[in-house]
Parts: sequence; C-alpha cells; structure tokens
Amino acid sequence: MASDYNAILDLARLRLPGALDGVIQLELSRVLDDLCDKTNAWVEQVAFQSVAGQYSYEIYTVQGDPIRLMNVVDDLDPAVARPWDVFMNYPNVIQFRTAPSVAKTFYANFSIMPDDDFPVTVPTWFWSKYHSLILDGILGRMMSQIAKPYSSPANARIHTAAFNSGANQARVEMLRRYRFRGQGWMFPQGWAARKFSLGGGAVNVAPGGSTVADTSEITVIQLKRRLNESGLLWTIDALIPASPYAETNIIWNGQVTHKQDNLARFIQSSLSWSTAQTIALYTSAAALPGALPPATLDTAAPEVYIVQLKQQLNFLAQIEGVQVVIPGAPDPDVRVVWGGVASAYGDSLSLFIQSTLGYSNAQMLALYIDAFSQERAMPAISANDPDAPTLFTEQLKRQLNVDGVLATIAAVIPADVTDPANIAWTGGITYYGDALSNLVQTTLDYTAAQTQTLYYSAMQLTR
Repeated sequence: MASDYNAILDLARLRLPGALDGVIQLELSRVLDDLCDKTNAWVEQVAFQSVAGQYSYEIYTVQGDPIRLMNVVDDLDPAVARPWDVFMNYPNVIQFRTAPSVAKTFYANFSIMPDDDFPVTVPTWFWSKYHSLILDGILGRMMSQIAKPYSSPANARIHTAAFNSGANQARVEMLRRYRFRGQGWMFPQGWAARKFSLGGGAVNVAPGGSTVADTSEITVIQLKRRLNESGLLWTIDALIPASPYAETNIIWNGQVTHKQDNLARFIQSSLSWSTAQTIALYTSAAALPGALPPATLDTAAPEVYIVQLKQQLNFLAQIEGVQVVIPGAPDPDVRVVWGGVASAYGDSLSLFIQSTLGYSNAQMLALYIDAFSQERAMPAISANDPDAPTLFTEQLKRQLNVDGVLATIAAVIPADVTDPANIAWTGGITYYGDALSNLVQTTLDYTAAQTQTLYYSAMQLTR
C-alpha cells in the first residue's frame, strides 16, 4: 500500500512544480473522500448481534469512516438473506424500523471513506483500480489554486472533468456489480410473459404491454418483498441514494407506494423496464403479506406524542413544510394540538397535515403508525390514574379561554351544585378522568389524546 501511495505522490510532484508535499497529501485525502462518497466503491461489512426488542445499535467500521448505510441482511447466503428496513440516524448508529423479535446475527454493509489519519489508508485494490482517477482529482484541485507555480485554470478544468467523468463511470460499475456491458441483475425469466389481474381482467405484461393509470397503494414492505423474490432488491437499494428526486428516498423508507409515484418511475428507469413490467411488479406485490390496515377514523386510531409525530416528520424531511404553515391554519385547534402533548390520527392536526402534504388516508395512517415507534410512546392514562395530570380549575379555565371554548363549557356546567362536574368547575382542583374532564371531552367532541393535551397544556399556565 505504501508503494502505491508514494507512486501517486511522485506523479503529482512531477506535474506540480513547487508544490509542498503536505498540501498534495491534504488534497489527496479530499479526493479520496470525494471519490468514495460519489461511487460507494469501498464497502465494509460489519457483523453484529441483535437483542430481542431493541431498535438501535451502535456499530463501528474498522477500515474507514461510514458515509452511508447500504443495507442490513440476516444471512450471507443471497439465496436466503432477507434485507431489513434499517436506517442510520447518524454515523455509527443504526435503527431498525421494526425491532428483531429474537437475538440473531445481522450483517450491515456500509459505504466508507478513509479516516483522518496520515498517511491516508485505502485497500491496495483501490489504489490500483482508481490510480489515474485519483491523480486527475489531485491535479484538478491543485491547479485550480490561485497564484501558485503550478496554477493552471485550463488544465484544472480538464483534470476535474476527467475525475468527475471517471467517478460517474465508477459509480455505474459499482451499481452493476462490475458486470461487463450489463446490469448487476438479470430479469427473472418467469416474469417474461405472465398475467396479473389489474382490477378488470387479465393483462399480458410482456415488454411493450399496456399501461394502466392506477394509483392504488401497496406497502413498501410488499414491494421490497417482491423485489427480493426477483433478486432485484439489493440493486434498487443501492441505486436509491443516486435518485435525482428526494421523494424517491422518502417513499422507499416510508410505508406506502403506488404505480405512478416517483419511486415506481425511478425503479422503471433504473431497470430499463416498460410500464407494463412496472405495473406487473406492483400488482404482484399487492398479493404478498404486509398490507396496511384499512385507513378509517375509528376509536382504535393511533395516538402519539407530538414529539413522536415531529420526529417522524423530520425523518421524512417534511417537518419544515408542515411547521411553516401551522400559524396560518384556518382551524385554531391545529395550533393548539401542534403545540400540545398528543395527537390522534383523524384529529384536526392530522387532517391539516394530510391536506398540506397531499397525503392519502393510507399515508397518514402510516405516518402515525411509524411515529408511534419513535421514542417516547404514549402511555395508557385512564380515569383516576395517579399519573393523570391534576391542576387547578383556574388553569383549565385559562387554557379553555386560550382555545376559545371557555364560554362553550361554562354554558353546559350542571346547575346542580352537588353534581361532580359542578363541584370541580367551581372548586379548586380537576384532573384528567374526572367528571369535569369527561364533560369537556364530550362537549367539545375531543379524543382522549386531545383532552390529555388540554390538561397538560393547562398545567403550564400560571394559576
């Protein structure tokens, strides 16, 4: 390795009269970082042991620093390996979307780059394969410097263009797993001419078949299972970071997808498929396990902490898009819930988010289901629970006034001074689950989560 490293430096010195070795070495380090980031050419596999029910794991690469997580599988045999839905919050920490139910060995594949040590260290094959490419990168960076003996803007552009072109070629080679003039996958012959029901009869899906404008949704889990059965999952998973559309990655790491969205188009383009082949993929995936439950507004709809909802929106890169429009929400209850403690699928906030993001019912249900798996799950709080919030009635009245519903509640307080709701309203203390809170919930048609939010918010007010 040292000989390859020194050979690169010697060639750079010949082309860069007067250049300091330290500067060349710094630029070499930057070139290697850039090359690894653009191509994912250097991958390290790390085995780790899962713990039943544990979502997050701290994993360290040995050969270099992690750039991105490529995938996590549960076996080294491609015939039986099952990829898991895992993401990397920040370097060295990965999180399962669904925690493993048993302890077992997993294998995480990371795209890595050299660490900060000098001299910089990469595998011997890396020097050999990308020797000319690395030299172009160094020369392009060095010659673009101003007022140096080796400065040459024209030559800098030439070498930089050669580096970028070579990096693009290297990225494609990696995606194709270095197959000559071909892709890193083979189209399953069993799919060459099959018939699938598309809601109105059988359709031949041989290349060049018909198209169907269908936006019925399937879960991403179903899609990934079908891609895995076809031997294409790893190919698409490796291609996703290179997608020109941010939404592609969001959908891939989300819950639902359909035949006409950006993910479907990206898969079709990446695999050079016809529209009919993409339709066949989605239609056959719909028959696999992993479908979402019906998206209905019922009492079983998930309730989550607002902090969980915001974490999930942040993970989907949608937090700012929602946050900036909250102040202008036509329903004041939206602002109350957003700034409160809890939210339920189907409440004013969820409906506002759905309208803002253009989500379907299934996508909104998926958002809340995914948010529920974030840290700080909603505890079960029942009437007379010692952990239920207790506060001065004056605080509750202040919060009701802030929400613009004080007069509404005051008008329905029972006249009977012996009624528990009247006692709480005119007395000094109320708590979530008492007669007064039940009256408030019924009158305002609040969910349990909204009533909890009301009481938690009231606790923050002065008496």
